[in-house]
Amino acid sequence: MKFWIKTLGCKTNSCETASVINDLNTNGYQQAKNINGADIIIINTCTVTKSTDAKVRNLIARITAMKDKIVLIMGCYCQNYFAHLKKNKNLHIIIGNKNKNKIISFLQQYRKTKRNIRNYVTSNKLTKFENQFLPKFDINTRAFLKIQDGCNQKCSYCIIPYVRGKARSKNYQIVLNEIKQFINLGYKEIVLTGINLTSYYSHPYNLYDLLLKIDKIPGKFRIRISSLEPIPIMYKIIDLFAHNQKRWCKHLHLCLQSGSNNVLKAMKRPYTIEQYFALVHYARKKIKNIAITTDYIVGFPSETQQDFYQAIDNLKKLKFANINVFCYSRRKKTLANRKFKKDLPQEIIKKRWKIINQIKLNCANAYQKKLIGQKMEVIVQKNKNNVYYGYSSEYVKVLIKEKKNCRRNKLVNIIYRKHNLNEQI
Repeated sequence: MKFWIKTLGCKTNSCETASVINDLNTNGYQQAKNINGADIIIINTCTVTKSTDAKVRNLIARITAMKDKIVLIMGCYCQNYFAHLKKNKNLHIIIGNKNKNKIISFLQQYRKTKRNIRNYVTSNKLTKFENQFLPKFDINTRAFLKIQDGCNQKCSYCIIPYVRGKARSKNYQIVLNEIKQFINLGYKEIVLTGINLTSYYSHPYNLYDLLLKIDKIPGKFRIRISSLEPIPIMYKIIDLFAHNQKRWCKHLHLCLQSGSNNVLKAMKRPYTIEQYFALVHYARKKIKNIAITTDYIVGFPSETQQDFYQAIDNLKKLKFANINVFCYSRRKKTLANRKFKKDLPQEIIKKRWKIINQIKLNCANAYQKKLIGQKMEVIVQKNKNNVYYGYSSEYVKVLIKEKKNCRRNKLVNIIYRKHNLNEQI
């Protein structure tokens, strides 16, 4: 049988999807080129904002209208809206955020009995890290490795702890072994993913201890970390990155969420803007041209005009390499939903989003201009039009003009040129 799979949301979702694809391929299922050619349709869902909820609903409406398909949906949206979804007879298999690694047995059961399957475990019981089969990423030159799940932080705006459960981590020895397997498969970059990576703990090691062990693994490869919280442990991690810049990508994604202390406090974020500035300053002092990127929420209910003006000033000073800008989205179960009865007017939120998005574009442009003339290490990829490109250690996408000695998955040194035209050195 052939399957078609769609992933919405974060890199952790993408990593889980890769494991599911690997399980399916290993058990004789084939991946269809398009949705029409599939016998099985799988959606790995997200519920982080209202807009992602809408995307999931639209997909469900589309796929359940198709005849003679087995429809399987799983993930965060299923965890959040299970009571509603389970009534839909056209959704043949529904899986929450537990037992994604049992997808083969669920498919076998459904194909045998033709009875709909509803597999759901409440989020407060999601306490044990589920290992999924180590995937091989056939298309990408980067491998993604999920090492952590869940979150205990419960920021006032965030639904994720209520659908992903408590923080839990992959055993450190398994992490080290899987990294070695990826190296043996030829990957030059491995991306560590998780819901709250800075909370990683596998007795007796925290995230910094794990990274120290990864630092000692022999081989020519580099590690990128998908997202981190700006908490004190980051100073030690930055020192480690600075000590071995060939191993650790010159890129930190440090979640900010707001540039105002008043809003950060209302969001229940565990730092002040001054503490964030200090950490960014330290990273830039230790690692030349490091790319610092972030996530930012516009229009939190308590955000005043003065808060917003302060945030604008701080964002300009922080000079991020990139900003993922989101509009605040009211989520049931969260503290912000209970505390703030009204959202800011949509016209104000949209106006503020446009201003922050322009700052994002200006900062990204300024950062990339600063890199012109600098040496960068890039992992080569090639698209369908025979164009060579790749991502630098700083997570800047570059086109490679000189193709001599270029081949896919090779680490090459380039000089960054204007207009993304680069020459190999």
